[in-house]
Amino acid sequence: MTLYIENHNVQNTHELTNGIELDNGIAVKNFELEYSQSLGEITNILQDSPAQTTLISRLAKYHMDNRKDPANNCQNVYKFLNGHFERKIMCVRENIFEYAMSWSI
Repeated sequence: MTLYIENHNVQNTHELTNGIELDNGIAVKNFELEYSQSLGEITNILQDSPAQTTLISRLAKYHMDNRKDPANNCQNVYKFLNGHFERKIMCVRENIFEYAMSWSI
């Protein structure tokens, strides 16, 4: 919300690993793609999206687990994302109650 209020160009890609594409050069969500893209294709899309548009994205462990990509591919994506995105916010849930509360919110 803060980025919108401050007049930043913002695009929410939701989850990164289950369908994103370039639309007019900007990374956007495409739910129909599901897990059809390789992690390399996803990183290429992120690289090709202009820096002038702020991407709000998430990377959920359960999506990475569902993809069943080789561990070295996952490590490469983690390294890329760490360098590509200036700011990262991490959420660690301590127990199932916190997990349920986060979904209910």
